[in-house]
Amino acid sequence: SIENIDTVNICPGDSIFLQASFQSQNGIYYDTLNTINGCDSIQITNLIVDSTYITPIDVNICFGDSTLLQGQYQTISGLYYDTLNTINGCDSVLVSNLIIHDTTNQTFDFNICYGDSVFSGGEYKNTSGFYLDTLSSIFGCDSIIQTTLNVDSIPVTFDTITICNGDSMFIAGSYKDTSGIYYESLLSINGCDSIIEVNLNVLPTQVDTSDLIICNNDSVLINGLYVSNAGLYLDSLTNIIGCDSIVYVNLSIDSILMTYDTINTCYGDSVFIGGEFRFISGVYNDTIVSQNGCDSITEIALIFNDVYNVYDTISICSNDSVLLSNSYQNSPGTYIDTLISIKGCDSIISTLLLINNIDIVNDSALICFGDSILLAGEYQTSSGIYLDSLVNSSGCDSLIYTQLFVDTLLTTFDTVELCYGDSIVFAGNNVATSGEYLDTLTNINGCDSVISLTVNILPEIISLDTITICYGDSILLQGEYQTSSGVYYDTLISNNGCDSILMTSLLIDSINFVSDSISICFGDSILLQGGFQTTSGVYYDTLLSSSGCDSLISTLLTVDSLIFIQDSISICEGDSLFIGGSYQFTSGVYIDTLVSNNGCDSI
Repeated sequence: SIENIDTVNICPGDSIFLQASFQSQNGIYYDTLNTINGCDSIQITNLIVDSTYITPIDVNICFGDSTLLQGQYQTISGLYYDTLNTINGCDSVLVSNLIIHDTTNQTFDFNICYGDSVFSGGEYKNTSGFYLDTLSSIFGCDSIIQTTLNVDSIPVTFDTITICNGDSMFIAGSYKDTSGIYYESLLSINGCDSIIEVNLNVLPTQVDTSDLIICNNDSVLINGLYVSNAGLYLDSLTNIIGCDSIVYVNLSIDSILMTYDTINTCYGDSVFIGGEFRFISGVYNDTIVSQNGCDSITEIALIFNDVYNVYDTISICSNDSVLLSNSYQNSPGTYIDTLISIKGCDSIISTLLLINNIDIVNDSALICFGDSILLAGEYQTSSGIYLDSLVNSSGCDSLIYTQLFVDTLLTTFDTVELCYGDSIVFAGNNVATSGEYLDTLTNINGCDSVISLTVNILPEIISLDTITICYGDSILLQGEYQTSSGVYYDTLISNNGCDSILMTSLLIDSINFVSDSISICFGDSILLQGGFQTTSGVYYDTLLSSSGCDSLISTLLTVDSLIFIQDSISICEGDSLFIGGSYQFTSGVYIDTLVSNNGCDSI
């Protein structure tokens, strides 16, 4: 035998076919091969599995950037694996730890006075707003400074001051005594300017004129002196805000007022005049105070009027009443009422009350159902007692009670059933459709009598049927045996005695023809055309279909021939070959029976 020694390097995870299987571990493996003359040759292989190199690194990028890792651009922190080739062709794994550095944000708030400024965004800012500065962090990423600038406005306060004419107010570093707008500049609580706008109002001296009236012989205090004569006087006062007010008083003297009046009163009454009660007609004087507080003398003529007596007679109907002696009266008698005359005095009325009787009449009436009669002020259609009120000769009510009888409507009901196409005579008409029909007669009271007839038209009965027969058969339809497809009509009598039409749809089932093809092996047989067949040919079988009719099956039979294969094999001395069901070691002819791809024997 021949021995060969070889060294093979493979990468981790790979394998090589050695010693009849795939090997992936370091070691020495032996394989027996055949030389060109068919003898054994031993191959010795030293298998070496190279190591895998793993290199970890950190990769820093800024938020929003990306880097090529694991075959694509990455933007999320994490571990990424890239496989490279070493100098011996094996994998070298590069493990990258990707670190994403966020943008640094800083926020500042600044408050400055109006007119000041602050350096932001590369220049000085003096207006309120939001400003951004972008710097670079230690990793080279953006660092954003957000500055909110608030510029305080100049507070302006408004004030109004009122002073009297001749006074002054210290404003803006000096005393002011004239009306106008003045400005005072102060410091606010945040250290910025604060302006006060002062509206100074200098009130002029108030001059008023007043009219004053006093009674004759009275006096009034004006400017420290009592004055009793009419004229124009000057007085100096202080108004509600403390300033001087000059008043010119026009003084008038009121004279004594004389008035005249007449009083009418009733006999027996009295009137208070001049400090006492007066019972006798005459002229009297009375002194009172006028609306301006001075004496007013009234001369009064007092007159006493007489009392009147009146007599009357009143007639009323029974059950009525009349207001007499302060209540409603319904009994005969004499009643006394005291009224007021046109001069305001008592007027006595004596009234004789008379009572008239009411007439009552009873009556009856008969009407037909559906008619009406005027009773109790309207047309009545229902039985009952109705009251009518009339006026008699004395002007009183006359009552009429009427007993009303309403004759009932006599209605007779009947029902008739007709076959479709028939008719009946009712109320002088031929009726051939379903419905309710009315006929009106006259009863013994001369009122209507109604006959209600309900006519029911029985529907025409049409039955539908479908019948299937085999080709060559027949069926009795429409009075004859039918053998052709079509629609046939038969008229029957239903259980209600009317016509019933039977409509039959006849279908003729055709003969089914089925073709088939079967292959069998040489020497086998199959049941066709009533016997077992072993030769190729066309055979016919008659079967029943699912509908019960004939079904013809045409079968093409193919008999496969027996396959013979001859072969020659050479082996080395000492070897063997499995033939004919056992291992053979000697030269000779051996027979094996196999199955071909069509399932038949192959020798």
